[in-house]
Order: sequence, then C-alpha cells, then structure tokens
Amino acid sequence: MGTGVCTQAVRSYRRRAAGLDQKYAQEVVGDGTNGQVGPFETALGEFYTGNALPVAVGAFSEVNEDASKLITRLARLTAKTDFGKSMSPLVSHSRKGGAFPIMQSQFRRALGCLIARGQAQHLLKRRHYARPTAREAYQTAEDNHSRHRNRPRASMSGYARWWQNFIPEGYGLYQQWRNGKNFGSL
Repeated sequence: MGTGVCTQAVRSYRRRAAGLDQKYAQEVVGDGTNGQVGPFETALGEFYTGNALPVAVGAFSEVNEDASKLITRLARLTAKTDFGKSMSPLVSHSRKGGAFPIMQSQFRRALGCLIARGQAQHLLKRRHYARPTAREAYQTAEDNHSRHRNRPRASMSGYARWWQNFIPEGYGLYQQWRNGKNFGSL
C-alpha cells in the first residue's frame, strides 16, 4: 500500500537535503556537480534506513512494508533489553520463542489500536460536513473555512484539547459569524 507515494517521499527528502546543502553549505558542496555530499545529506544518510522512513497507514489499520519492518526492528531491540529479557518464555509462557514475538505482537496490537482510534477521531471531527450530496458537503467546507484565520494550538491555555476539537451539530450561525460570514439559518 502506498508504495509510489513512499518512494516519492524518500526521493523528496533526498532532494530537499541536497537543496539545503546548496543553500547553507555551498562551500562544502560547491555547485553540486562534483558529487560532494554536504552536512544535510550526510545527516539524512545516517538514519537507520539511510533516508527518511515513510510510514503509511490505511483506514483499517493496515501499514506499509516500511512500517512493518520498523515494528519488527523495534521489537527486536526491545527484546534485547532487560525488560525484554524478563518476558522470556521462562517467565511468561504466553508465546514461544522468547521475548521478541511477544514484543512484536504487543507493538502491532498497540499500533493497530492507535491507527483505529485516530481514524475514528478523524471521522468524528468531520461529521459536521455530512450532507445529502457531495456538492453540499464541499460547499459547507468551503463556506466554513477562512483562509486567513490563525488557528490556535491545542496546547495553548484555554483552548480545546484534541478530544474537544469537533463542534456538535455542525457549525451553526456562531461559527459562520466567527469566520466573518453570515448565511442565515442552516
């Protein structure tokens, strides 16, 4: 899933790192034709995979191959720690093969739950756009989003937290007034 987008993201990160080297480390890379690698591209190459690791998830908690490999790698690393060693079959008989399969199962389950919860929250935040036709939904979204409004961060004192980011019963007149528009009753 998402292979083309992931490949595109990896190329984009490499291209951006090269651009940053051109802009901020021109004395190292020169005009870019000599094959010299600058500090940004070097730092990107020092990542675990040698580049950014694009993680793509689906609506049903499926993940791309890179995310699956990341989970496996993290489970192996965790299994080697003291905590992981304490979960060996000598202590926990829930899975054969040591701490690694236990960690991998827990990580996959936790990630699946996190993805499902995030998808549900995303859908709940957008429920006020539900309209009988796609055209009406699009028009509602356009009418209620100002391009010039500064949206406060959820971490700012006095503002809604992530679980309060939806507005029940649509936007209503108050939201339209706040966005600088008045369309009468909905």
